[in-house]
Amino acid sequence: MSAYAKECPECGSVDFVDAVSRGDRVCTGCGLVVDAHVIDEGTEWRSFADNDKNTADPSRVGAATNALLDNGSAASLRIDGAKGTGFSNLERQNARSSNQDRTLLQAFSEISALCERLGLKDNVRHAAQDLFKKTYDLDKKMCTRSAAGIHASCVFIACKQEGVPRTFNEFVPLANAPKKEIGKCFKFIIRHLGVKLDGSVHASKFLHRFCNQLGMNHQDTKAATEIINAAVPKDSESSTTINAWDGKNPTSIIGAVIYIVSNLPKVSVSRSIGEIANVTHVADATIRSTYRDMYPSRHQLVPSWFASAEE
Repeated sequence: MSAYAKECPECGSVDFVDAVSRGDRVCTGCGLVVDAHVIDEGTEWRSFADNDKNTADPSRVGAATNALLDNGSAASLRIDGAKGTGFSNLERQNARSSNQDRTLLQAFSEISALCERLGLKDNVRHAAQDLFKKTYDLDKKMCTRSAAGIHASCVFIACKQEGVPRTFNEFVPLANAPKKEIGKCFKFIIRHLGVKLDGSVHASKFLHRFCNQLGMNHQDTKAATEIINAAVPKDSESSTTINAWDGKNPTSIIGAVIYIVSNLPKVSVSRSIGEIANVTHVADATIRSTYRDMYPSRHQLVPSWFASAEE
């Protein structure tokens, strides 16, 4: 501090205030700038808060830490002294750790991109990234050799864990991996990590999203939901009725139900089998086959408020 003025040459005051943003030291008595371009000798802070408010943000230089990375963040390593055996070992260890973090960051980026394409929220993304980290720690070669399949499997499992209805077929066109590869990676994660998944999601959970994508209104969706609930009761295990469509894939039944509704007079917008197949990711022939199985029971399935027996 001896390099700076200790009293104001104008009024003799010894009370000063530092204007940090300008680097000036100003006399509180008369307002004279007694020192300009003052160097702040305090700690350097380079990480800022998420908002622009003038709030304390005590973060050291560098990016925010990530608990899923081996180092927590892309940290720098500084070693003073001459290079020797100890330095070389530390250098190799740091390089190895950096490579692992790069692999994880790349995987997290791919998982985030897949979640975005599927319209999934952050809770699913975080769960998928955490699952990938556990899988990577278990078998790094598997995660490198079948990267795209592992990424897709982690997201698919995370959806099930978070109760988000997504069908397996929805992942395949967006996952950059063959269906067989995703299936293999899915089984690997379930078996080796001991992941426990809840029972299958009821078909009605998928139906609302498909109806929305097809532009069907609330009444159409309500009718389709009642048909689904009648065709696939939620307590189906206690049911003694045997139907022709029992055991079929839930999305196949959903496609057939939407097609049934689309052919009724009160529907707001009629959709073809091709349009329904495109949204549900089920083959046209599969929907048509399931529709034929359900058609003889249409009088028991379709609610009377939406269509009469004649319709």
